[in-house]
Amino acid sequence: MAETFRFSLGTFSCLAIQDDVVSYPIAMFFTNVAKNLYEPLLRENAQGTAEIEVPYTCLFIDTGRRRVLVDTGIGGYASGPTPAMLLPLLRAEGIEL
Repeated sequence: MAETFRFSLGTFSCLAIQDDVVSYPIAMFFTNVAKNLYEPLLRENAQGTAEIEVPYTCLFIDTGRRRVLVDTGIGGYASGPTPAMLLPLLRAEGIEL
C-alpha cells in the first residue's frame, strides 16, 4: 500500500512517499552468507525466509526557495498492489510538478 510521511529537517519541509513495495528472492540479498546463518535470524524477527519486501521510497524536499524530488521509485516496472503511485500521491498532497 502506498504511504506518505511528512517531516521537517531544520527549515526544510519533507515528504517521504512509498511508491511501491516489491518482493525479491531473499537469496539475492545474502549471496555471501550461508542459509543456516541468516534464516534463524529472519525467523526470530518474524520475517519470511523465501522472499524479502523492498520498499521504493521517494523524497520530496521543499527548501522554501527550491523544490527537490529524489525519485527512487520503480516507475513502469512496478508490480505491487499500488504500482507507480508517485505522481498521484504528490498531487494528493497538493504538489504539482
